[in-house]
Amino acid sequence: MDILIVAATKFEIEPLLTAAGAIETHVDFWEATVGSNSVHFVVTGVGMVATTFSLTKILTRKKYNLVVNVGIAGAISRELALTQVVTVTSDSLYELGVEDGEQFIPWHKMNIASIDANLFVEGQLWNDTGVAKEFNLEQVSGITVNRVHGNDASIEHLKKSSQAVIETMEGAAVFYVCKSLNIPFVAIRSISNYVERRNRENWKLNEAIKSLNEVVLQWLNNKS
Repeated sequence: MDILIVAATKFEIEPLLTAAGAIETHVDFWEATVGSNSVHFVVTGVGMVATTFSLTKILTRKKYNLVVNVGIAGAISRELALTQVVTVTSDSLYELGVEDGEQFIPWHKMNIASIDANLFVEGQLWNDTGVAKEFNLEQVSGITVNRVHGNDASIEHLKKSSQAVIETMEGAAVFYVCKSLNIPFVAIRSISNYVERRNRENWKLNEAIKSLNEVVLQWLNNKS
């Protein structure tokens, strides 16, 4: 099986690269063999634009059986524990739309004809592949943002306007590219912090990356 593991930064997959004995063959691109699987790793850079460009470039050159998006996330819901690993089954472009005075109109409610409309359901990108069940993790909904929330007022608005329980800066980009190219994918995230006023002392960054990599490595070994 040909598997592509996608992360925004090398830091988030460093333990996986080491455990798999991955060899860097291009800048920010590694290759390894885990059991019977050929596993490639790519670091796209932070944000939707970098992720979309990097992933599209790779997936139009080589066909993979599965794309696995991994990384850390902020939890909007306090019901999720720090360092908990989850699978993301739906994601959305939270900031995409227009302001009309105090009102924000999401793009999918603007009656704009779009060639990618078939990828969305009420503004949501859904992952309907069955791979998420293989991880046996809690399944959650996410939003993808350009600006991570850290203001009390905007966080309160977020909680009232969205049912999502985590936020990332790349998730929806992976959903969008893979659905556009009809490539099976799964999104795995580990909770490093809560969405609150920025306070890195409260973060569990290293611990979240450790738990994330352990889960993905175990899945890879079981997949062999």
